[in-house]
Amino acid sequence: MSTSTKSTFTQHIETELARRAAHYLHERYLVVDYYRIRRRLAYPLPVRSLHIPELPIPDIPLYPWATWMTWELEERVHSLGWAAQLLNDDAAREAVCIDLLNLAQWPQYRQYPNPDLSLGHATRLLATSLQRWKWLPAEIDSSIENALRRILQDSGPLVQERLGAYRDFQQLLAAPDPHLIIGNIPTIGSLGVAMAANAIDAADKSTFNAYLTNAILALFALRENSLSEGVAYDGYVLDFVMDWLAFLPQKDKSTLMDHPQFGRFWDESLLLGAPGNVAQVAEMGDVEARQMPFHISAQAKANAAQPLPERAWYLQRCPLEMLRADALAALHLSADQIVQSPQTPAAGAAHAHCALALRGGWEEDDVAVVIAASNSPMGHIHPDNGAVTIGTRGEWFIATPGYQQYLRNSEREFSTGPASRNTPLINGQTQISKAAQVIELQSENRCHHAEMDLTRCYPEDLQLQQVSRRVQLQENRRIVIEDTIRGAAINDITYFWHAHPDAAWWIEDGRARIYFQHKTLWISSPQIELQENQLQRLRGSRGQLTLQAKVLLPAATESVVRWEFVFEDE
Repeated sequence: MSTSTKSTFTQHIETELARRAAHYLHERYLVVDYYRIRRRLAYPLPVRSLHIPELPIPDIPLYPWATWMTWELEERVHSLGWAAQLLNDDAAREAVCIDLLNLAQWPQYRQYPNPDLSLGHATRLLATSLQRWKWLPAEIDSSIENALRRILQDSGPLVQERLGAYRDFQQLLAAPDPHLIIGNIPTIGSLGVAMAANAIDAADKSTFNAYLTNAILALFALRENSLSEGVAYDGYVLDFVMDWLAFLPQKDKSTLMDHPQFGRFWDESLLLGAPGNVAQVAEMGDVEARQMPFHISAQAKANAAQPLPERAWYLQRCPLEMLRADALAALHLSADQIVQSPQTPAAGAAHAHCALALRGGWEEDDVAVVIAASNSPMGHIHPDNGAVTIGTRGEWFIATPGYQQYLRNSEREFSTGPASRNTPLINGQTQISKAAQVIELQSENRCHHAEMDLTRCYPEDLQLQQVSRRVQLQENRRIVIEDTIRGAAINDITYFWHAHPDAAWWIEDGRARIYFQHKTLWISSPQIELQENQLQRLRGSRGQLTLQAKVLLPAATESVVRWEFVFEDE
């Protein structure tokens, strides 16, 4: 691309950083949105300690307040710090120095008695600030170094206790429940500790680096057998991995970045994006496209270290307002490569590690279908194999609720209960196991299709012989979903189809339509005459309207239910 295009991209990044810095410079409080429990708090600035609010949260004795607070503190400091670094903003430089000086004096950085997320974020912020911002005054550098030493003294033994017994990743894999050892929370906290050791050139930094190398290689090995926490949390871990790797020699980086599984993180980010907005990933399982874009930060940092033409194409298409500030800084660093050598990825049928993707293309009027397909034991992946989202115009017209509400209320039931997915309820029962099998995934001409065996996902007492779902995307506009169910006695099959929270519905002549983003999606089924009274707003809905439809089949032994979704004006 031309130099003018390059400078335009860089200018857009700088404009967005300037906007964020101006916002944070005018803030008197650090405003933290605890959206998973519907609370919002204003921490006085500067934040002088890891304050844990004593607000009562029903059924949750010790809510992870520090996680969301350090998310927001990190975003504030990164916005100000990179505005100072890249834009020479003196006011931002002064403000970030105050924030870092206070952060370095916190008495503690962990909320829990193990390497946790607040430890990871606070330590990463201190370590990377010391590493990258050479304009920090000597007084602040010294305070940060002292803080990192305290962190190593306090939390280093916890990492040693968790990972020190394994001399290599194979031994870690042989441990009971290895997936729990390398889950996102302890891994992110431990990566923070490793960054602290590297930032101050501690004598035991090689020991911590070896621990984390073993942990990530074990994670990669488990991912070969479909381990996942969904694109948001998988990318969350990779984001911390990339910042830790920035401290390591090239040969040590290559051990992980040249690993075949490293690219599977990239597949998740790319393949799960909506046509017209790649950053708007399908919110399938415990996924938050806007609140948790850490996976994009990871890809921006990976591209700076390992440029790829398709990744450059992807990053150039991510709306800057959806990215975190450290991602903007990484884009600024690799802006030349991003604008000069993008390459459009292929469309079609593909495995996105935790899901299957059928895609007619990447542009705004193209259509994509994402199908849940993971047998991972991790809690962020729900037992919803075969659930479908359908997207175009940068959004998901047919969707699933996304992140789970933590409070045990109707919203939690909506986001995790039987109605949260659009796979069939059989005799009123939903999936309880993650035991699906992908039978087919392929493209032929302009038809992309996938088929899954879901039989073992349902309770044994249903005595089902077969449950399969076949999904086709035809001609980039028509989606056909066919469910085949065989069993001893099938009495009824129930479906819940959620639309986007901002979508409008209409039902007439046995068909439904969703109108959204100036586009119409028609819905019909040969087995079900759709009626207005089937459209409901379920208790706990975040705005979504739901088409709830039931097929009655008294004591049938086999049924095939077919749904058609067609994007057409008429």
